[in-house]
Amino acid sequence: MPAGNGVAAFALARLGYLLVETRYLDAAERTLRAAWRSLQEFPHGHCSLLNALDEYLRPPELIILRGDAAEAGVWAATLGAAYNPRRLVFGLPKDAGVLPTGLASKSPPEGDGAILAYVCRGTTCDNPVTSLEALARL
Repeated sequence: MPAGNGVAAFALARLGYLLVETRYLDAAERTLRAAWRSLQEFPHGHCSLLNALDEYLRPPELIILRGDAAEAGVWAATLGAAYNPRRLVFGLPKDAGVLPTGLASKSPPEGDGAILAYVCRGTTCDNPVTSLEALARL
């Protein structure tokens, strides 16, 4: 059974990177710092905290797809075909309602069937990509 503190720190770190919210990242860091002595003395007894530490120190690659829902599904399936355990793909439809600030800043493209992909590492995102081929090269 994973420890609740480790699961919470992992979820807070992932949420912080996805939403670009430092308050979640700060909470994850505080949890990890509070457990630091235990992690050093008995690391094999704190697997969920070690997973959270790894997530915090090495953020996953986040790909945010904005635009036509059907096209985003095709892009997500193409990206999912290649195994990459440190990549998370999120599709947000063009007409998504109220979004948190970090996601709302990833604006949808103009035109029907169009899609934009934002590749983010940690809290930093590259310029949007407009073609699946260019995204695959990244």
